Amino acid sequence: MLISSLLQSRGVRTHIINSIEQLNGYSKLVTEPQFFYRLPKRPPQSCLLIGNQNALEGAEAVTLSRPLTESKIELAINKFLEA
Repeated sequence: MLISSLLQSRGVRTHIINSIEQLNGYSKLVTEPQFFYRLPKRPPQSCLLIGNQNALEGAEAVTLSRPLTESKIELAINKFLEA
């Protein structure tokens, strides 16, 4: 919810999805590795992937590794919103 709130503060409309069927192929997505690897292939800039560093290695996405810090969150969100 933290990332959703930060995105909303920048004017981005967000919503929570409960299944892959609800995912629009053109929407940007914030998720964790356990869900990311089940998704159909997506353009790398369309996904912000948050998790432990070892789980993010090799992922074709904008990544944000734990531990989360304000500067890391801001950098990842900026990169995620660029595309």
